[in-house]
Amino acid sequence: EVKIMKKKIAFTIAVCIMAASAFSFAACGGNNGQQLGNTDKGNRTDISFLCAPNGNSEAAWKELVGAYNDGQGLKDNVYVNYKNTGSLTPQKGVFERSADRADNVVVISDSQDSFQARAIERHSKYAPNGHFLDLTPYAEADEDFKKSTIPDSVLNWWRMTYEPNAKQGAGQKKHTIGAGQKLLGVPYGTNAQFNWYNTA
Repeated sequence: EVKIMKKKIAFTIAVCIMAASAFSFAACGGNNGQQLGNTDKGNRTDISFLCAPNGNSEAAWKELVGAYNDGQGLKDNVYVNYKNTGSLTPQKGVFERSADRADNVVVISDSQDSFQARAIERHSKYAPNGHFLDLTPYAEADEDFKKSTIPDSVLNWWRMTYEPNAKQGAGQKKHTIGAGQKLLGVPYGTNAQFNWYNTA
């Protein structure tokens, strides 16, 4: 029950905090890092937020963490400690620290390719069932999430089902991405891209 609650809290934070660098993490447990916000931690559950921002994004990261601690964190009974870790290797830096941390880590990424690569990885000791929690039941039970304006066409890119026997080549079993699959992530924004063609 405690593990489920931690995962539910982690899902809430994953939706609330935006990302601005390649990979960032929130891990349950410990109080290392910088305390942000104007409200005392009190007896709230501690979460260490590990991130690798650049010079332009760090102020935004700190502002978001502080705002969470002073607002939604009071309702969730969660306090986030901010820790700038510099460059992180996700697997070595966070997922494989211990079995407990591998169970209680929120990943925020601005790279869909990195997300999908991580979604199909398995670790026999730390993540035999995958690194990502299936968010489908939480999303279905969250009335606010149901009201979100994220189009299904966008959300479906973050739905994925792992196939243990997937192989390269025609006729082989494959991992599946799209509608009807497990919701493993929630997009926090979109990037506009333009293609220019010279028709002369």
